[in-house]
Amino acid sequence: MIDIKLDSVTHDIVVENGDLVLIDGVESIVQGLRIRLAVLSGEWYLDNSIGIINANEDRPDADDVSIKVQQEIVKEDGVTRVTEYADDFNAQTRVLSISFKVMTIYGEAKLENGVQL
Repeated sequence: MIDIKLDSVTHDIVVENGDLVLIDGVESIVQGLRIRLAVLSGEWYLDNSIGIINANEDRPDADDVSIKVQQEIVKEDGVTRVTEYADDFNAQTRVLSISFKVMTIYGEAKLENGVQL
């Protein structure tokens, strides 16, 4: 699958020499995972089933969130399974940092400290 590349920090469309940058393979799947995990439950009007955390929930259970994250990861097109998963919740900043490895139809992909919720 070919996608338009987004900057992994700003989420802006990447343009080089006046042209859109296109990606495919593992890079496309990793970008899709970053987008998928950044969506709050019910946020996308075209598919309310996408998203893992309900913005109105005061204190989601940590184990429940971990399960929901992993379930959402395997929903991404091209992902066949999660091979490693770790998360760390910083109570002071209220940020959940997620690292994982997945097998895809193109090979292994990993995100280390790549997703923060």
